[in-house]
Amino acid sequence: MSHATRRRSLGLAAALAVTAALIGTQIASAEDPPAPPDAGFTIPAGELRLHMSTDASHFRFAPPSGSPVTQITQTIKGLPKCGYGSDPAVPNLVNVTADGGSVGFSKNLQLGVNNNDGSAKCTQVNPGESLTLSFKNDAGDAMDGLYASYAMLDFERKFDPVLQIEAFVSGGTTPVYHEDYDCTRSDCGPDRDSAGDNNYLRFPSVGTVLFDTIVITVHPSVSAGASLEGGNDLYLDGTKKDTIFNMVMPAEGEICQGGTVSEPTGTGTAFVTWLGEPDPNNCKDYLLTYSRDPSTNLRELEYLVEGATGDATFKVEVKAWDPEPVVNPVPATKVEPPTPAQDVGWCDGTPEAPEMPFGSSWCLVKQTSVIYGPDGDGLNSADWVPNYDGQLMQVTEEFLLEADAKSFR
Repeated sequence: MSHATRRRSLGLAAALAVTAALIGTQIASAEDPPAPPDAGFTIPAGELRLHMSTDASHFRFAPPSGSPVTQITQTIKGLPKCGYGSDPAVPNLVNVTADGGSVGFSKNLQLGVNNNDGSAKCTQVNPGESLTLSFKNDAGDAMDGLYASYAMLDFERKFDPVLQIEAFVSGGTTPVYHEDYDCTRSDCGPDRDSAGDNNYLRFPSVGTVLFDTIVITVHPSVSAGASLEGGNDLYLDGTKKDTIFNMVMPAEGEICQGGTVSEPTGTGTAFVTWLGEPDPNNCKDYLLTYSRDPSTNLRELEYLVEGATGDATFKVEVKAWDPEPVVNPVPATKVEPPTPAQDVGWCDGTPEAPEMPFGSSWCLVKQTSVIYGPDGDGLNSADWVPNYDGQLMQVTEEFLLEADAKSFR
């Protein structure tokens, strides 16, 4: 999926209704918040956590598979107490900025705004100040192309602030969603007990919305403040709760019956065609993604369509997979479903009229291969296959598909 296309897709109308239950010790607004825009068709992409406790202080992104990526947060040496920084030697997952002062950081405890007035409020967001968290999701970043669909936010309140949270997406200046959180008790702080100032808030309180930036402010009508935390204090159930962002990959666009969509596959392109007479009124949101692990040369193509497709059948043409070592006979591509992945089988019928074998959702219509050149000679692309210096080939394939699926080589 191209990054530009993925970002354009965020303007699509919602296609999948998602309603999430309130979690933890939710402190909701006194008035029902407006219904948030729906995040639409997405696939889970892991969690981003802010953890701030005695054992560590960091942002950590954990994808559904693979190793977590950690951004250490730390006090900047040479700066006054509450100075904030990130270890420059590790990936940058989140940019933290402040308005009305600098970012205030109390190691293992809190994030807020440091207005350098000499008071103890250097990690609070007070009226006239704001704290902004922006995800790094550009090409090459650990969270490339990902957005949050909701968050569980750990707040420490001082007195009775009305928290105001705004969500933004893709550098936009107009919030895609805004919600206020009133104090619903006689005093929301500074008691530091589970029934007082420690609040675990879901944003949005109901539903989902795609965002990659949140801005935290406090309503100016009350002289009070709040700090963002990551599991430092106990709550009613006796646990400590990190600030957590639920990360997703959004739909890339729409595919309509009779239409074709495409995705680069490194040196080639994959095409997916919804077979049948063209029908612009029969369309679905879709995701078509390709990835290659440079350490193993494992290549993966995934195709997902929003909702049930009924009798829909798709033609998938991979022209071509990234290069691989020459092997004779050519190894089969593995497909899911079922799980675990298995070698794809041949279709029934003829090349002009292929048919899906009973019980299958993938089948192979045709496969061709051509030599590509020796690996690592610099003629085409050096070192496609790690620690391999032999001859390469490229495989082109055509499949029939009737369900969400993945294919691997």
